[in-house]
Amino acid sequence: MTSFENQAALQIEAKARPFKVGPGPVPNPSEDEVVIKVAYVAINPVDHIVQATPIFEYPYPYVLGTDVAGTVAQLGSNVTRFKLGQRVIGHCDGLLTKKPTNNAFQAYSTCREVLMAEVPDSLPLANAAVLPLGFSTAASGLYINLKLPLPSLDPKPTGKKILIWGGSSSVGSSTIQLAVASGLEVLTTASPANHEYAKCNDIFAHIGGRGSLPLVLPPQGTFAENVVPEYVNGLAPGMTHPEIGDGTWRKFLGQALAAGKFQAKPDPKVITGGLEKIQEGVDLLKKGVSATKIVVEISKE
Repeated sequence: MTSFENQAALQIEAKARPFKVGPGPVPNPSEDEVVIKVAYVAINPVDHIVQATPIFEYPYPYVLGTDVAGTVAQLGSNVTRFKLGQRVIGHCDGLLTKKPTNNAFQAYSTCREVLMAEVPDSLPLANAAVLPLGFSTAASGLYINLKLPLPSLDPKPTGKKILIWGGSSSVGSSTIQLAVASGLEVLTTASPANHEYAKCNDIFAHIGGRGSLPLVLPPQGTFAENVVPEYVNGLAPGMTHPEIGDGTWRKFLGQALAAGKFQAKPDPKVITGGLEKIQEGVDLLKKGVSATKIVVEISKE
């Protein structure tokens, strides 16, 4: 570390244990990483899932959290796109890399530069915090699974249509906007009122042909013969397909936010009180929220 220490982190001491505040891991960014002084974190379903049933064996005590908004505190030697003190958001990769420094629930968080974007002064960091995991997951589904053209600030119509299931969620909100920025016409579902009518089989029958169905969870159950389910890895734009991270995070998101051509949606429900309040946020999410995202203030902007 150079001039600061990671004095606090929210950790789980073992599987299915509650979060508690303890000393944080000392950041040691690689040449392509950035250390962020955390102002806000967003809560995602993966946080309570991994807290209860880890997808891997982690070196406990372990820090969780994927979505971070704050200011740049340290730059890796190869990073030239950002400057110290700049307002940014980032998608942390610690769930897969098992690096505790690379998670969100701490005072200083480390992110891959390719999974970060600048935040314009017109956008509060609390709002920007809702984006990272949802944006990356949407980018994976659209550009890796479906191989659509990358987004543009001035998209040209492709004549193609896309069905987005659950458009009011954080992933759905980003998917709709990215699809529009890729020149597609969007159809979406958002209400449970017509579930029986809008079954997958019925909708694909109206669309016609064979359809690929990217899913944010591993495929379960059976699907119609003309539906091909595919699992979406939200970290793929930074880990296995950095060209997608380049075309979405580096070259599109920051500019689109500044130009008002991409919105930070859904709106945040902000909980104040620091790291100690993250368990409250996780429990609130487990009870169920709609068209909003739980965000916890860690420090003042």
